Amino acid sequence: MVEELNSIAGDQTATRVIVITGTPGAGKTWLATRFSQVHYSFFSHVCFVDGQSEATIKADLMHHARSKGGMVYSQATFKDALGFFRSDRSGSCLFFYDNVDRGDLDLVKLLPIGRQGLIIVTSRDRLKGELASEPHLHIELDVMTEDEAVETISQTSRLPNSTENRVAALAVARELGCLPVALAQAGISMFRCGYSGERYLALYRTHRDRIPGEDKAYGAFDISGQRLPRHFLDFLHLMSFMHHSNFPMEAISLAAEWGFEVELFQLAPREPIYEESIDLLKSIFCRNGQWDERSQSQMVMAIRNCSLGTFAPLPDSESLFFHMHPLIHKWSMDRIPIHKRSLFKEAATRLVACAIKNLPIRIRLLSHIDSLLWYSAIAPMHVNDRAAFGKMLRKAGRLEDAQGVWVTVRDELESRYDPIHISFATLNLEMALTLEKGSPQRRIWEEGAVELYELVYGDTHMKTLHAKRSLAETCQSVGDHETAAKLLQSVLEGLEQQDAGSHLEVYRVIRIAASVAFQQEEYNDARNFGERALRGLSSILPAHDREVLRASAELARTYSQLELYADAELLQKDVLKTAKATLKESDEVTLRATMALAETHVSRKQYTEATQLLEPAIALFQEVYGEVRATETMILLVKVYMSQFPPRLSEAIELQKQVVNILIENFGEDHTLALMEMEYLVEFYEKQNRLREAEDLLRQILKSRRGQDKKTNIEACKVMRNIAKIQYNQRRYEDAMCLEVECLDAYIEEYGSNSARTANMKLSLAATFYQLENKAQAKALAEEAAAVFVEDLENCAEDYQKALAFLDQIQNPVKNQVKMVYQEFKEPIMTELDILKYKWHRSRSGDYHRDRVDDGDGIVSQVEMTLIKGMSNVLGFFRK
Repeated sequence: MVEELNSIAGDQTATRVIVITGTPGAGKTWLATRFSQVHYSFFSHVCFVDGQSEATIKADLMHHARSKGGMVYSQATFKDALGFFRSDRSGSCLFFYDNVDRGDLDLVKLLPIGRQGLIIVTSRDRLKGELASEPHLHIELDVMTEDEAVETISQTSRLPNSTENRVAALAVARELGCLPVALAQAGISMFRCGYSGERYLALYRTHRDRIPGEDKAYGAFDISGQRLPRHFLDFLHLMSFMHHSNFPMEAISLAAEWGFEVELFQLAPREPIYEESIDLLKSIFCRNGQWDERSQSQMVMAIRNCSLGTFAPLPDSESLFFHMHPLIHKWSMDRIPIHKRSLFKEAATRLVACAIKNLPIRIRLLSHIDSLLWYSAIAPMHVNDRAAFGKMLRKAGRLEDAQGVWVTVRDELESRYDPIHISFATLNLEMALTLEKGSPQRRIWEEGAVELYELVYGDTHMKTLHAKRSLAETCQSVGDHETAAKLLQSVLEGLEQQDAGSHLEVYRVIRIAASVAFQQEEYNDARNFGERALRGLSSILPAHDREVLRASAELARTYSQLELYADAELLQKDVLKTAKATLKESDEVTLRATMALAETHVSRKQYTEATQLLEPAIALFQEVYGEVRATETMILLVKVYMSQFPPRLSEAIELQKQVVNILIENFGEDHTLALMEMEYLVEFYEKQNRLREAEDLLRQILKSRRGQDKKTNIEACKVMRNIAKIQYNQRRYEDAMCLEVECLDAYIEEYGSNSARTANMKLSLAATFYQLENKAQAKALAEEAAAVFVEDLENCAEDYQKALAFLDQIQNPVKNQVKMVYQEFKEPIMTELDILKYKWHRSRSGDYHRDRVDDGDGIVSQVEMTLIKGMSNVLGFFRK
């Protein structure tokens, strides 16, 4: 079976789904886990997914996308996570969906099937086999044959290979129903305790007869469990309320440090079971007064020896994680006396609620929080703990799940208290945070919290001020800057009344005030607030603190708006230097500092410095933010290439093509961003005289602009006029005329015959008719246009002069021919003149030999000087 799976690992041409089904204890999880361990190197990522429900699957996929997708996926929704794993950006992934047993679960919509990778699903439900990519990829596991069972017991018990021992092993195997997990447990117990087959069989029958109808494996687990000290067995009972895999042992140390008494919220008084659960935790973990490495080592050794669980680090962590076989997990729960289950459930909740105070470990506890919430049917979870878990889910980005938890908190508080109880203020604030900042309901809840805090605590209490600050940020995000400014002023006054003039909270509020002023385009106020915030934060926090770095970056942004580019550059260089020294190059703060400094260089026309920053940064932006967000950096670099002299046109075109391809791939050809960048690429093609490519791209844009109804709308006309312009320059006058006639009809329909826009279109078409030697039609159109322009000379004076000049050209054809020659040669001659003048100035600044020619160094020769004078004379002649 393992060999069959091994043959699949190397084939990465498409995502394939393998489904392993079988009875509990048949070895499904072992087989999938073994495959994952052996073939870990074949895949970019290995992702374990708890398949017990849709909620757990979504939670695990979002966690994996956030940890592996970089900053751009740091708040990924489930849809974002599927998109990430279905794209090439995630590389080749191995997904292990364990215990997908629910018959009503629509698994297809939860699978990240993309272009490459492998998905393994384990399930007790044989019908899940229909999900396998090919019939032979549905692997059905059953109980072992008697020969296989005897061999398993013989190997794990390490008893001599005698006929007597094999007969006894066969009797044990038959008693255990040849179930793999039970056979392995039996063999290990025989080895650890020195039991013979006959002795083990007698013990097993004693345990089996305790509760008729139980799973056959339970007797084997009972024999192993009776060797454990009471407090280690209680640990297994405690873990039965967690998810069966990946419990971080570090959580125990963190909770023990707080004496298992941490409460993030105190919304309602506790009951006696709260203290009892703390005593139970201390009896398990702090028998000598504390939990330490020695205590952990003893527990790990004892449980490993009994084979009732495993302790191992995950690929991305050095800490130990506890895993139980699902059948052992169920046995651990079933062996808790019914009258004690609520106590163990409370203790398990206490353990997790204390550990989530630690930021790095929070994400590791999500699946265990889900499990504890699911087990609320056994014993209702206290409202304080539900509130803590709701906050945890919100911080993990699972906003909908957090809202669901907070709704149950609200329902209980409403049954306990009057609507003006202070607990509702906390509830409103937390529920508001589960919504986007632009949500009207968020503002309503925050306003309710502020009113309650003011009513109970007064205007200047820290909780009131904190709620006002949160409301100010929401108002700012929806563009209500006036209200935000008033709230922030109120907060600052309240802090001053509390004599908190140098308090960290003060400078945080001032920083928000600077941001509000910036949004209101009150840049001098933003500067004053920003400088004050930066001074204050720098006096309290270290220079490398993210809050200090962000305050510096925001102040630099304000300096740029005030055109104080030198001051902005100094701050941005300091931010970038500090960020690179203390954070990763791929950190969000570092990348934003890079982009900001590059933009300042561009504003100061320091294109070489901007190029040096942006070129190596593109790969980092793509890695952290994804290729779509990285296009912002690429577009800025294109601008830099085009601003240099002479322009780096070829490099700009290649980079712009990459931008266009990324946007089309992610958003489609019809998306506004894609079309806009395609139009810029057309301009670059035209500058390089690649007119065929420019026209092909314009026709692609035209197809999108016309839409599904293929109607010639105004947006389509703009593109058609660009195509006509290219055709005109190529002297394809008839083609240009056809397009311009179609545009003129659309303009008349949209704007009417007497609008300035329509008149300009007529003047353009008149020029084309003139080239086709249809002077009568050209003159008629030009006269119609002039008649429109003369009616609105205030706005159309320049257009009127163009129309008169065109009519003059029709009357004076010789003069017109000279002008045509001038127009044809002006642009290439001017370009060459600019390049030669640039080289001349460079040669003047260095000690170069006057007759030397070196294009690389920009040195101009006497011959080129003669060309400069000659071409200038030619242009002067044509102008005259």
